[in-house]
Amino acid sequence: MTFNIQDKIKTQLEIMKRIDSHIVSTNAKCAIVMSYCAAVLGLLAVNSGKMLEEMPNPTVSAIAGIFMVLGIALTVACLVFALKITFPVIHSSDKEHRGKSMVFFGDVASQKLDDYVSHFSTLESEEISADLSTQIHTLSGIANRKFKDLQALTAMVCFGSVLPIGIVILVKIFDKF
Repeated sequence: MTFNIQDKIKTQLEIMKRIDSHIVSTNAKCAIVMSYCAAVLGLLAVNSGKMLEEMPNPTVSAIAGIFMVLGIALTVACLVFALKITFPVIHSSDKEHRGKSMVFFGDVASQKLDDYVSHFSTLESEEISADLSTQIHTLSGIANRKFKDLQALTAMVCFGSVLPIGIVILVKIFDKF
């Protein structure tokens, strides 16, 4: 069974919507990570000196300070990495930084309105379908990169930010006993 061209284009648009929703979800997850990082940095900026001063044992205070600095550095790295993941891709070609798509927003916006309307009006259905297929592939690559980076970011947050800050908090709690 083969698709007629209208059904094919409709299916391609649905596939693009699904991939776009995956891209949106990675950006939303990165926004959560950025909020966490900002909260951790704010908490430590306000309380780090006080937390370390209250520890009676200088050795324990020094160890906690090392983990705190490590946690701050890695939290900043997580924040920067999350920002990188959410950085928008605005052209259909990663290599040229300017594609020739008639459907990808960055490529469309880079054309003069009259040129775009004129060129679009001459397209055949098969050309639009081919362009959509290219865009599906491009969006899939974008989503794939974002998900791989999000996996790395999640590990980085857990082991690079949560763990050192958690150790500082545990040291502070158990230093009182």
